[in-house]
Amino acid sequence: MPNHELIAGLEEAVAAAPGNVALRLHLVEHLISGGRPAEALAHCEAILRAQPDNTRAAEMAARSAEVAGDVRATPFARLAHALRSAFASVDASSAAQSAAERHAVERPVTPTHAPAHAPEPAMEPTSGLPAISDTPSATPPAYVDDAPSSDSHGEPDEVEETAPEPPREFAIDPQSIQHPTISLRNIIGVTDVKQRIQSVVLDPMRTPARNGNGNGGHSAPRQGGYLMFGPPGCGKGFFARVVAGEIGAAYLPIKLGTAFDWPGDPRQNIQRIFEAAREAAPCVLFLDDVDQAGRHPDAPEDSVDRGIVNRLVTELDTANANSGVYVFAGAVAPWDVDMALRSDGRLDRTLLVLPPDEAAREAILRFHLKNTRFAGVDVGWIVQRTQHFSGDDLLLLCETAAALAEADSLGGQPAIGPGHVTRALREVRPTAPAWFSSVMDRSISSNHGGIYDEALAYIDEHQLV
Repeated sequence: MPNHELIAGLEEAVAAAPGNVALRLHLVEHLISGGRPAEALAHCEAILRAQPDNTRAAEMAARSAEVAGDVRATPFARLAHALRSAFASVDASSAAQSAAERHAVERPVTPTHAPAHAPEPAMEPTSGLPAISDTPSATPPAYVDDAPSSDSHGEPDEVEETAPEPPREFAIDPQSIQHPTISLRNIIGVTDVKQRIQSVVLDPMRTPARNGNGNGGHSAPRQGGYLMFGPPGCGKGFFARVVAGEIGAAYLPIKLGTAFDWPGDPRQNIQRIFEAAREAAPCVLFLDDVDQAGRHPDAPEDSVDRGIVNRLVTELDTANANSGVYVFAGAVAPWDVDMALRSDGRLDRTLLVLPPDEAAREAILRFHLKNTRFAGVDVGWIVQRTQHFSGDDLLLLCETAAALAEADSLGGQPAIGPGHVTRALREVRPTAPAWFSSVMDRSISSNHGGIYDEALAYIDEHQLV
């Protein structure tokens, strides 16, 4: 029998710490055994969007899809097999190399071009994550000479030891610093969010320019940064990018939730991030997952690395003392943001990013379905059935409906019909209602400064509770 109380507790924990992959996979196992494979699949897809090479998530996605009768079961199984094969290949290569080194003295050989160390698999940069540069070894691989030895006993010459490879270094890829041109005028819908960005962010930034400062306000003194929070997948990073486009600044997105995966000391890496932002100034620096700053994914939930938090505090103070660096931070669980980061002069202003309204949902759906054929259904019909869906939810819905249509086309040209959308809606559920439920729980004891007032008003307006 499924343990509904355990599943509910795990869901609440995942909503509060969405970046905890181990916890989310634990929830997936219970959702599958509890007869809720579609929800389990949605969690697996969320993990794979952040960690495309997570073999366990791919395996669980294939299993969830198979139980749910989802047409994507086979593609996920192929992905899991490919990942297992890739990592097995690397492990086998390393093991073979170690064995060759152990027997090099007994059976001397001359390799043709194989290096002494198997190369590491290339790392693909993910969104918001700074590119990691691997410093190649300058020392050539050791070779064993198979020429006859001068030793009378015929023993081979001593094998030259290979110097250890230098450690990988953390660096900001210059190409990760963007120069967006998008503005609020380009965005359809989400009027409330745009108005708040205009009044809270853009108007104060531009005030010095109206007072006679002709540099657009970039050199004007500024106090504090901005904490952007809301349901997952609603575009917090997107709106920070829009601000950069509005003020003609560079844009540097950083995902703090992966700080422990970066090579080197995370504290020094954070310092390098802020240095890169200052060098690119004027620059909007977007620190995503600030609610996970200092929290190791494998550590207890209340365990925080104070060194990382303290370095962030220092850098926020430094950034705010210099013009040209505009710090925005994204959080799904604002109640988990360390209070030291929320104090005056740091992340002391808040922006709630709500799910897209009807106009925005229509624009998002039309973008994702622009190359799709329809049969008896139009985008407006889908818009009416996707209230409270985030941008990420809408993308997943489009992909699921398209996959169902392709499976039903029997090799012909697929066309999405009402049945495909209805089936996709059963599998893809909006993530925002669970987030608003968490806000209700938190607001009872921690609505300091009215941080959740706008979210509570949204809950009342849409009768979510």
